[in-house]
Amino acid sequence: MGVFPHITPELYKLWPSEIFRNTTSKNELLQDKVDELERELSVWKTAFKAAEDEQRLLRMTIKKLGRNIGSSTVRSYLNFNDDILIGITRMTTHSFCA
Repeated sequence: MGVFPHITPELYKLWPSEIFRNTTSKNELLQDKVDELERELSVWKTAFKAAEDEQRLLRMTIKKLGRNIGSSTVRSYLNFNDDILIGITRMTTHSFCA
């Protein structure tokens, strides 16, 4: 009792049992929440990666189509949508990193 002078004898009796059980219980709840949030973050990261891959594939397909038909319409469409996609990517990247 000398190490913790602010602990009364009544609290000292509770220490090994009640305080330990409460702390352990709270720790388990917090660990469960951390595990749940880590799973959710993993799902979001996977979805974001899939969206980036799909976006990259779409841009490559449009570029290839533009080269094949040599259409100025396809090129202007690609340039317009590249600007939009770059803006969206910047917005989503910043929100995931924040």
